[in-house]
Amino acid sequence: TTCWFAPGSGSSRGQGPPQQFNQVQTTYFTSIEILSDLYKKKVLIDDYLVDAYIDTGSKVNIISYEAAQNVTSSMEPSNVIMRGFGGLHAQSLGKVAFKLFIDDLHINSCAEITTKSNLGSIDLIIGQPTINHPDISLVTTSKSVTLLKNNISDNFLTEMQLSSTDFISKVTLFLSDDVELSPGAQCEVDVYTDHELDTSHVIVTQPKIFSLGNVSYFIPQAVLTKTPYRLQVVNLGVHSINWSANKLIIRAEVFACRYVLSVNI
Repeated sequence: TTCWFAPGSGSSRGQGPPQQFNQVQTTYFTSIEILSDLYKKKVLIDDYLVDAYIDTGSKVNIISYEAAQNVTSSMEPSNVIMRGFGGLHAQSLGKVAFKLFIDDLHINSCAEITTKSNLGSIDLIIGQPTINHPDISLVTTSKSVTLLKNNISDNFLTEMQLSSTDFISKVTLFLSDDVELSPGAQCEVDVYTDHELDTSHVIVTQPKIFSLGNVSYFIPQAVLTKTPYRLQVVNLGVHSINWSANKLIIRAEVFACRYVLSVNI
């Protein structure tokens, strides 16, 4: 979603309550393209349940005329012109204040009013006036989008108990013993890592073909769940492979056990 601000001239097109316009009007460019369902939420405006969308690029909050009729405060005139609804101009039909209830937060808010047809399947765009409130933080992850009070997010971060293994994404695997492998042969070799892992982690290797000088070998993908860790090695070359113990054999990824089912094997 892309939004920006620019001065512009008004449009006589509009609906809703009659308004008195000043010579200076404000034009906002906005878009209601839904990029992710994570940003869609059920929220309360006063005591009325609506479908809302958190739009980090919108410079104004926008509410449908139908939803605005259900708030307790009266509509006020507005000189705002919104652009971006399919490339068209949308004169604000007015402005309305309300109590927004979202993610267990009560926020005093207001929004520009437009027609339901401009907003599609949603009734409220929650834009920068709410997102950038000094007491609120927008916290996003790959699975959630949440508004939090700043002190809540600060406490959440400071109270997290992290260990060194929480930061491991790659580990190196070394040979436990000497290995001798004739051309075209394959064998299972014992390996270890110098990272401290617990039983909640598994090691996943990706299939790799290595070729350096006269040495060429293949290591298939493997999921290593308990010690001693073992890997298959296939000698693809025409010369024997002779490795000493403690040689770095491959790099691998570490996952928590709850993610193992998503790994393609």
